[in-house]
Amino acid sequence: MTAGPIPGHAGGQTPYFDALRHQLVGAAGRRTTRRPPRSAAFLLAAAAVLVAVGSVALFTVAPPATAGVEVRRAGDRVELRLVGDDVDAEEVERAAAKAGVRVRVTHYAVGPSLADRFVAVVADPILPPDFARFDEATGSFRGFALPVSWKGNLRLGLGRRARGDERYTFASDAFAPGEPLACHDVRGLPAPEAAQVLGRVSGLSVVWEVQAPTGARPTTPVRSPTARVIGAEAVSRSRVIVMLDQGKVVATGRASRCGSR
Repeated sequence: MTAGPIPGHAGGQTPYFDALRHQLVGAAGRRTTRRPPRSAAFLLAAAAVLVAVGSVALFTVAPPATAGVEVRRAGDRVELRLVGDDVDAEEVERAAAKAGVRVRVTHYAVGPSLADRFVAVVADPILPPDFARFDEATGSFRGFALPVSWKGNLRLGLGRRARGDERYTFASDAFAPGEPLACHDVRGLPAPEAAQVLGRVSGLSVVWEVQAPTGARPTTPVRSPTARVIGAEAVSRSRVIVMLDQGKVVATGRASRCGSR
């Protein structure tokens, strides 16, 4: 529906309301004596209501505010930041479009530590050299800036919380807040000791990998007793990949750091 002027409202002319008045007067004259004809005051009130309704129709067509996204102009650059939780992909697209930035956003299932963060960016053509990311962490970011003059197209991946035990599209740092090993930091521990700690975590499935000259390869704590934990990735709420290394030394974590959990 295309919003337009109210019939007869422009230029002070009111043929629409004059016609309406004649119709109402005629109809009123045909009614029984139990309902007397409408007065002129009533007709004016009806006309005022119609004008008010028309005005509302004209001035409430603006899209809702994008509370979860902040966009601002900083000199010759446009900055976009995620400032809320459960941000919708279309909300980001609308906010960017208002600033003249062409963006397409796709949701991807991720762990809690990557939810409401951008987890991927692709540009056509390539990203400008001064493209900047804000609040970067573990390969993700909460905002970006680019030149106003850049006329390319962005495709952004936006993390959403995985549902139940849904597999993550992008793996998380398993030790990050909200992730499966957030309360069980086994970094730096020998593989057998780490296996004992993780064996007490209910419902957790662990895959072990050891770093080798040709890349990571599957292993077990028994087969790599001297290797130490250097990191871990969460691929779902209940599945993690623990990475071992024979020579690399990392700071030893606390086996349990969440009280009684």
